[in-house]
Amino acid sequence: MPVFADTQALRESLRKAGLSDYARRIEASVRPVVMFVRRQEKDDTLPVGTSKMAGNPDLPPDAPWPMRPALAAPERHLAQLRKQIEDIRHPKPSMSASDVEGLLQTMRASGATEKDLALMRDALRGTKRRDPKVDASRIAWLQARMAALQTEFPLAFIAQLDLGQLSALPGFDPKLPRSGVLFIFMDAMRDDDGKTPLHHVYWHDARPAALRRREWPVELQRWNDRWSSYGHPASPEEAWSRLPMADRLLPHSGLSVPHHWKTALPQHSSKAIWAWFQGADPLQLSPHLPPGDTAHGGNFGDRLGGWPDDIQGHAEDDVDPAGGHIAVPGQTPWRHLFSYGGEYHAGARRSDSVASGDGNHFLMIRDEDLAQRRFDRVRDTYQST
Repeated sequence: MPVFADTQALRESLRKAGLSDYARRIEASVRPVVMFVRRQEKDDTLPVGTSKMAGNPDLPPDAPWPMRPALAAPERHLAQLRKQIEDIRHPKPSMSASDVEGLLQTMRASGATEKDLALMRDALRGTKRRDPKVDASRIAWLQARMAALQTEFPLAFIAQLDLGQLSALPGFDPKLPRSGVLFIFMDAMRDDDGKTPLHHVYWHDARPAALRRREWPVELQRWNDRWSSYGHPASPEEAWSRLPMADRLLPHSGLSVPHHWKTALPQHSSKAIWAWFQGADPLQLSPHLPPGDTAHGGNFGDRLGGWPDDIQGHAEDDVDPAGGHIAVPGQTPWRHLFSYGGEYHAGARRSDSVASGDGNHFLMIRDEDLAQRRFDRVRDTYQST
C-alpha cells in the first residue's frame, strides 16, 4: 500500500525489510493521507453533510444537479457503440474454419463425445445459443447511451466529503480547503477515452447545516430501474426505490509512501523495495470497522490526499503522459485528490458506470490548480489488476 500510522512504524518496517539505508529519503517523501472504511447505513438516517459514498447528495439549495453537456464531437464514441451493436446482431467467429476443425480433431482423438464436439464447434464459430431478450436489452441500452451522449444528461453522484470535519485529522492534506464539502460526480454513460475526464468535482464552501438532501434526477432513476451493469435487464430487487443504502466514510489518518520508489532505487535494492510494497506488514495501517461492529463494511481503497495507491503504473503518468517519467520520488506537479474502489455493497443508491469494474479510480489535480481551487481541472484514470 504502504501507509503507516506514524514515522516510527514506517522506520521499523523499512528496517525489517532491509531498507534502512533509504529510510530518511523515503520518510522525507511521505504525505499525510485519510483512508476510509465504508460502513453501510440507511441513507435517509445519515445527518446532512456526512462524508459518504452513494445515496442522495446534500447540495446547497441553489445549486443545480450537475449535468454533462452534449458531447461536442461524439462521432468516435458513437462509432464504438454502433460496432458493439453490430457485434451483437452479427457475432463473428472466434476462429477460422480450418483452426476449428483442427481443434475438433484433437478433441475427437482424446475421446470427446459428439455432443461435446457440437457444443465446441458452435462456441468457436460464434454461433452458440444466445438469449434474444438479453441481446435486445443490451442493444436498447447501447442505443440509449448513444442518445444520451448527444444531449445534456445528469451526472451520477459518487461521493461527498465534509472537509470541515476531516481537516481536524492529522492525515488531512493541508493544501486542501479546510472548510466546505467536496462533491464528486461521474458521467456514467461514457467509456473512458483517456482524454476527457469522466469525473466532475465541485467544492461548495458551505456549512453542512446549510445543505439540503437532493434526490437523483428522474432520468437517472428510470435508467437504473431499466438496466443493471453493462445493459443487463435490472431485476426487481435493483429498482431504484428499493436501494435505500449509502456508505458512511469512517476516516483513518496515516502517512502514505509514493509508489515512485519502486522504480527509483538501484538494481540491488529493487527487489527488496518491490517486496516491501507488495507484501503484507502488520506495521502498516489497515483500517477496518470498530471491534464488534456487525454492519456491512470494509476498506475498498478509498482515500483522500496523500499518494495514490497505484495498481499498475504511476497515476501521475496516466493523467499526464507528456510529463515525463518521475525520476525523483515525491517530485511531481500532480497531487492525489481522491480515489475510490469500483466495488460496492448491494443495495447502495448508486448508478453503475460503463467505465468501472473492481479496480480503482484516481482523481488527480495539479498543485497550482489546487491552490486556485480549480477543481474543474481535475483529471482521472482507472486502474485494475
